[in-house]
Amino acid sequence: MLIWLTALSVGVAHAATACPTLTAKQINFKSLTNAIKNPACNIRSVSDAIKFLPAEARRTYSLFYRSRSLQGPSKTDFKSPRAVLKINDDFMLTFNKDPKHQGSLSFETVEINTKGNKRDLDVLKYREIKFPFTDAEAAGKSWKEVRQKMHFSGANPKKCVACHGKPPRPIYPGYPDWDGSFGSQHFERPLPEEDVRGMREYGAALEIEPNSRYSLLEPVAGIKEGAQEAYDHFDGANDRINARLGEANAVRVARLIAQTPDYKKFRYAFLAALLRCDNYPDYFPQEVGNGLLENIDRRFGLRNKWPEKRETNFLKEIFNTERQFLLSEHTDGVFDGQKMTKKPFPEFKNSIDMALGKNPDFRKLQLDTFSLQNITRADPLGANLRMIMEGRGLKIDSWFLDLTQPTYRYHNGANATEATILELNKIDPILNKELAESLKPTSVGFIEKDKPCAILKKLSNASLKDQRVKSVPIKASVDSGTEAGNCCGPDKKKTAAHAAYPDTFKHTCTQCHDDKIHLIGPPIPFTSPEKMSMWLATGDNRNLMRNKIQASDEEGRMPPTRRLEEEEKSAIIEFLKP
Repeated sequence: MLIWLTALSVGVAHAATACPTLTAKQINFKSLTNAIKNPACNIRSVSDAIKFLPAEARRTYSLFYRSRSLQGPSKTDFKSPRAVLKINDDFMLTFNKDPKHQGSLSFETVEINTKGNKRDLDVLKYREIKFPFTDAEAAGKSWKEVRQKMHFSGANPKKCVACHGKPPRPIYPGYPDWDGSFGSQHFERPLPEEDVRGMREYGAALEIEPNSRYSLLEPVAGIKEGAQEAYDHFDGANDRINARLGEANAVRVARLIAQTPDYKKFRYAFLAALLRCDNYPDYFPQEVGNGLLENIDRRFGLRNKWPEKRETNFLKEIFNTERQFLLSEHTDGVFDGQKMTKKPFPEFKNSIDMALGKNPDFRKLQLDTFSLQNITRADPLGANLRMIMEGRGLKIDSWFLDLTQPTYRYHNGANATEATILELNKIDPILNKELAESLKPTSVGFIEKDKPCAILKKLSNASLKDQRVKSVPIKASVDSGTEAGNCCGPDKKKTAAHAAYPDTFKHTCTQCHDDKIHLIGPPIPFTSPEKMSMWLATGDNRNLMRNKIQASDEEGRMPPTRRLEEEEKSAIIEFLKP
């Protein structure tokens, strides 16, 4: 009996060391790291790990030739793009190739769980797998030596949440434009010249270096020629990756909404916002709606910011834009797959005036929101969410997927917002009871809004009839249960060297520029006014920072994740004076 048990134990131990063969659906962070740690798999480098993935897991991917991610490339590099692989609906990973780009020895991964508890805000878990050697170097090392120096991060480490926030949000360029990647503009004809040139350079580099990491991905027909079929392939991959991240974020946002102050009173107004119901201020009792918009104006000064002349000029800017896709419901145009069929400007203005509604303060809020979004990607939902949240002094920058915030632009339009609505219905039994039937997607996949909007207008006004809106001080916006991108206004504390030390340094810049370790950006002593004065006096640091703060282009501007307010910029520029 003893001999038999020993033999059985040996057999089990041997089976445990065998390298598994996994399907794409079976790949997640745990199964991938188990394989990497398993000597039988002999995975020593990024390329080895890519080879381990089944062919179906290497099929759906985007290539970013320009990216503000940690992996870059921060400047256009067609030959060494950042690859984003959608392994399955719940797991994605990224890698690059060129050693000059940060993270060339790493996978960055994200695990998605939309089935968790309604109070679980960590719908996305970001991690890093770091190999110690290049592909060529690892080939000459023993597996044991490589394994000793591998690094597997925990979920959502500091270097990830610095940009993704807490709870982490996905960051991905939004439909219908995926700037910096092949297939960058949905519906675009003719193809963007940059993409065509880039695909040709990438295809030529593959021929020169047939054993590169990119050669392990499923080949794309027509890429060497920069052909339409290759462009459409990447456009489709971007759409699928963006859609899944948008759906995951929708679940996360629904859970955040359910945890906002006075949610039960505002639940119907939230649904009306998400459905993009017309004339949104009508979903509040007059006193409540006026109070919210008054707080918005106190916070953002929109009445002064948007005089009638600026409104007209901005509408002309929209009118002259060839691609008005997501504004089509506001412009009453006809979308033919490439361009809007335009009416004369007076008719266009009259149409959009009617769509923006009769409330002048809400009209200014909508125009201000559109101006932050990029006209071809503008989404009417943003103004609704600003009214119900920022009107109560609550921050919502972390609800959206664009890297730089605020844009207030929900990704993938109706698909993502309907996923938020459906998740809210799961969380909130009252909503499910009262509105489940009217909030079901139709045969074409979208919720028809007229019937539920009519119901919600009555329910919301009744629920909020006794609600009082507190006056919000100018700088009182607070984070709605998150820790992403806190900021605001110049600190009034005095220092020996300067009249005011910018609060933005401490609450925004320190997220990436730790003065003790080089974790994300170069170490800069933002937490210490005295050390900061010494740093600014060194070399050309003062001019470097001034240029980064004032840069007009997205690639060079700092901070990358947030638009600084004019008061913040002024405080920093004043501080930077010799």
